[in-house]
Amino acid sequence: MQHNSTISGLILDLNLTIPLAFAPNHCFFKELCDNVDNFPASVLGPKELDVATDFQPASLEIVDPVAALLPNGRFLLASRLGEHSEASIIETVTRVSGTPPFLFVAMEKGLALSPMIRDSRRFAIGLLPSHPCALSRLFGRSPALHEDRFLGLPVHRLPSGLLMPSRVHGWFDCEMVRHLDIGGDREVYIGQVHAATIIAPMPSPAPISTLRANSMRVSAARTAQAPARTAARLRSRA
Repeated sequence: MQHNSTISGLILDLNLTIPLAFAPNHCFFKELCDNVDNFPASVLGPKELDVATDFQPASLEIVDPVAALLPNGRFLLASRLGEHSEASIIETVTRVSGTPPFLFVAMEKGLALSPMIRDSRRFAIGLLPSHPCALSRLFGRSPALHEDRFLGLPVHRLPSGLLMPSRVHGWFDCEMVRHLDIGGDREVYIGQVHAATIIAPMPSPAPISTLRANSMRVSAARTAQAPARTAARLRSRA
């Protein structure tokens, strides 16, 4: 659904008598159509992509093993509407533009966070460690009715006014510029970054050589202890 066609439909529905040669250049309607993307998402709704394809989608059994090799991570997607803040764990965030800086975010449909982002046009992304942590457990579940999951948490207040737990490694403060419904189980947001910072460096993964050396040391220790373990079992059976 194209928003410009939506506006044109609205104009026609109003039965406005504007000369054909004059209407496209009329400053009011031209500005209305050119700036329709700045309208609140609650008024226009999400943009839907009309995906035409002659092929059937592959099954999850085929796609998942390969998709697991794609770069991913754990992120905290947060927003705020009025005095209520909410956040959820997501796994897909990537940079899609350097100048200006744009981030691509995919989140599960049906979350309470979604209308908050669309109405406030603001969201923040926090970088989480790859291993399970307290924030993953807190925001990885659905919130209870009227639950304020930020209550009691040490937080940073970002320049936009959004809250971000202080235990994240870093954050991006974004303005929503696009919301896409692609017809799958995820919805897509594009955000322009207005502020970002590193709070604590992400731990670097150990080099393969170090992991191999550690594994060899563990194996050698187990081999050296094998006779003693065998003797202990024999004594216990006697």
